[in-house]
Amino acid sequence: MSQTDEFTAWLRQVQTAVFAQSFVHLRDLPTQPYRDWFAAGYPPEAAANAALEAAGFEFVDGEGMSSDDFDAFYEALYAD
Repeated sequence: MSQTDEFTAWLRQVQTAVFAQSFVHLRDLPTQPYRDWFAAGYPPEAAANAALEAAGFEFVDGEGMSSDDFDAFYEALYAD
């Protein structure tokens, strides 16, 4: 498998983790240095958490995100 294919597979795993935690697609989040994170050996879950935190989501006791995060994110995303 080429490095490009490995990155693509890794990014799909990041997307899966982001969606599982937030019901948000990766493309809806602010741009992040995903290729750098991949090169640095970030596990997909760590990259997902970093991307979500950069977007303003906060984790509650390491267990997930609060519902207020979802509300604020969607309000900002779909604001007129």
